[in-house]
Amino acid sequence: VIQVACDQYHPALYSDCFFTLSPHWISGAPDQLASPQHDKMLACDFRFQNVAPLTNCHISYNMSSTSNWEFMDRDRLIVAVAEPLKAITPGQFSVFYKGDICLGSARIEKPGPSLYTLNIGKCRDKYRNEAAKRKESL
Repeated sequence: VIQVACDQYHPALYSDCFFTLSPHWISGAPDQLASPQHDKMLACDFRFQNVAPLTNCHISYNMSSTSNWEFMDRDRLIVAVAEPLKAITPGQFSVFYKGDICLGSARIEKPGPSLYTLNIGKCRDKYRNEAAKRKESL
């Protein structure tokens, strides 16, 4: 999927979460991911481009369902980031760290909904109004 936007800061290019395929843990899955005491979440840092700075995130297992019940899918992760990130791209790897310790990695399956899709800060109205002004000036 190629996304085209009118500028590099368009909210359609940013997301505050993403979904991964099966994680590869160096020393086994962190206990916090299965612990009710930690809300089954792990606070850590990650990077998805080898030159990008570490970013705070919360990891949890994805949920799957059958026709009559839901269950934790340990083969997929949901990663929520502290600040929206640009260009979260399927196929890239996210690498997870706790301090200086590398916990493991997982291939990014897909980004979560964009800030534009979620209409954060009523951004769609802003871009619609700008498009209407451009159209009127033609």
